[in-house]
Amino acid sequence: MTSEKRPSLVQLRADLADVTVATDARLTSLRADDRKGAQQLYQQIQRRLAKQAAAEAAFQERLHYERPFWAR
Repeated sequence: MTSEKRPSLVQLRADLADVTVATDARLTSLRADDRKGAQQLYQQIQRRLAKQAAAEAAFQERLHYERPFWAR
């Protein structure tokens, strides 16, 4: 363990609850954290972001068909 004080996993979870993009710099530091719980949190966030991206893509696909009707 390094001499620097790392935030607790509970604190990390709270701080990263608002992450909405995979390029968020905070994820880079989380990925570098070697604690097992931090790695699990990183994977959870990645799964959440993937689900959100899939939901957005599905919405955009449905919207593609609706827009012509709105233009009438």
